[in-house]
Amino acid sequence: MVTVLTLLYVNSFLDRTVISLVIDPIKEDFGVSDTAVSLLSGLAFALFYSVLGIPMGWLADRRSRRWIIGLGATGWAIMASLGGIAQNYTQLFLARVGLGVGEATFMPSAFSMISDYFPRDRFARAYAVLMLGAPLGAGVAFVVGGLVASYAESVGTVQLPVLGEIRSWQLVFLITGLPGIVLALWALIFFLTFPQGTNVAAFQLITPNQMRAQVSAVFLLVTNVFGLGLGATMVALLTDYVFGAPALVNYSLALASVLVGVPALVCLILGLKPYRQSLKEADRWLSSAARTGS
Repeated sequence: MVTVLTLLYVNSFLDRTVISLVIDPIKEDFGVSDTAVSLLSGLAFALFYSVLGIPMGWLADRRSRRWIIGLGATGWAIMASLGGIAQNYTQLFLARVGLGVGEATFMPSAFSMISDYFPRDRFARAYAVLMLGAPLGAGVAFVVGGLVASYAESVGTVQLPVLGEIRSWQLVFLITGLPGIVLALWALIFFLTFPQGTNVAAFQLITPNQMRAQVSAVFLLVTNVFGLGLGATMVALLTDYVFGAPALVNYSLALASVLVGVPALVCLILGLKPYRQSLKEADRWLSSAARTGS
């Protein structure tokens, strides 16, 4: 988890820092002063990044931090890339503002996640690894970003489909920004796997040690038969006999999710109370066994 968060932090520093390599061509193309350019690399980003960190932290305390980080990382990568198609100073300024807004989602959520997943005596080590993202990101910006800037300068102006004419400094934003979208989405196919262990842990907690392997086998039987086996067939049956056209398989998938998901949700709600009772009984049994030494 810390590795993924650190990679995202590296990416965020790359996106916010790479502009320092293309200051001069931006000044030339847009005819703006040093003061105006300083706003792009400073206040436009820093103000929104800092101030919005507070409401983003409030949101992270109340909503899914995984989704906040994943969507925020996707957002800042998109905004970094949009800087590569800005046609005037105002558009580039707004792209930098959007970059700050997107990155404001990251650090409060990352700090909070680490505090949940590590014991107190390992907080500092985990945070130290995460904070490596800042110097690493700056280093990547100047080394990799420098190579990209040199390449873009050698290529000059290019014509891209849909986007049209792209100047060398814009190409730098596109090359360094677009891979961040892939990284953000991967970090999100990563954080979404976190809850997957809760179902296994749930029945292990209330199952006697002598029966855990048997219960695990039943769990795997049910999930594989219904999930892998009957799931595909159910979608195919809906496509063939309800919607009647292969092109409508998206509707079959949606309907299958409802037909299976709603009863599953009902079973979950009905099972919570007896599960809590079983958990209390398991805790009492473990306490009694510990006292008696059996």
